[in-house]
Amino acid sequence: MDDGTMMTGEGDTNPAQGSQGQGESSQQPTEGQQQPQEGQKQDPPAAEPTEGKQEGEKEGEKEGESEGESEAPEAYEWNVPEGFEGDLDQAAIEEFEPIAKELGLTQEQADKMVALHAESLQRANQHARDTWAQQMQTWQDDLRNDPDFAGAKFDENIGSAMKAVEKFGTPGLKEALESTGMGNHPELVRTFANIGQAISEDKIVMGGQSQGERSMADRLYPTPKQ
Repeated sequence: MDDGTMMTGEGDTNPAQGSQGQGESSQQPTEGQQQPQEGQKQDPPAAEPTEGKQEGEKEGEKEGESEGESEAPEAYEWNVPEGFEGDLDQAAIEEFEPIAKELGLTQEQADKMVALHAESLQRANQHARDTWAQQMQTWQDDLRNDPDFAGAKFDENIGSAMKAVEKFGTPGLKEALESTGMGNHPELVRTFANIGQAISEDKIVMGGQSQGERSMADRLYPTPKQ
């Protein structure tokens, strides 16, 4: 280049002279060393690790060993996680405790595992409740959209069903229909409504005066005419 080198910007330099000067001042290779061939780059000698670096690595290894040591308590204290509704499954806790000790879990680590399991249970229970509530709503919609049951006759039919349950249902049946939500099942409601209507219609009327409802035994086993 005419204006100068890339590094200094000074006047023109003869590459041949520069290389000759360097060659005269360069050290000769000692015995056992090979002269690098032209165009071959000589690798720099590997740097030896310092004493401070070696000591730092040893201290790091000791700290890693101490951190990896088991800190499992002799006995875990199992508490209900914050926000969890209900009690812990004692059978599941008894199964988990020996596993926690085998893994060397600390009390804090074991608590995190229990809390994770409790959150999973809560999500599953909430999903089950939501699914069941949706099912009961579907049953109610089925009845309200039934042209033979709903409309102007809806309240009357529901009243007939309740009347039948009240008259023939045992306390256990009433509790089951209430607690399980099966009292909203369309087929059960229709069946009890039919029973209630049959009760109202099954009366003996003589001389324009109602003689009252006949008992279930009288309806099932009528007295033969003499």
